[in-house]
Amino acid sequence: MLIVRQNQLLQIQYKNEQFRTEMKEFLQNFFPEQISTFSMHELDEKITQLFNRSTNYGLFKKQDYLRFFSLCMIFGDNWEHQPEQTWMHERMQQNHAGDVSQRLYELYQQCLYRLEESI
Repeated sequence: MLIVRQNQLLQIQYKNEQFRTEMKEFLQNFFPEQISTFSMHELDEKITQLFNRSTNYGLFKKQDYLRFFSLCMIFGDNWEHQPEQTWMHERMQQNHAGDVSQRLYELYQQCLYRLEESI
């Protein structure tokens, strides 16, 4: 049986709130236009949604969350299901191509390159 002490629960809650605060600040600083119509409650829901989706890929590092959130802000929440973006999802699923953080980093770099080329 797993026993969690009260102070451990408080520590988990604190880390969760700290994470949410950092993600809100990140989105407000780098994607103000995309989130301008969100209420604080909607922004909290968006962070929860993006966090849950990122864990489906096995992401767990702060830098990975920032990259994943960025991709979602730029290409849309469900970029992996959009026909023109299927290559991105396929790239993230290539287990032979390094760990998930490395695959996300490479995908992020490819996206930046493609965006720069399209300007």
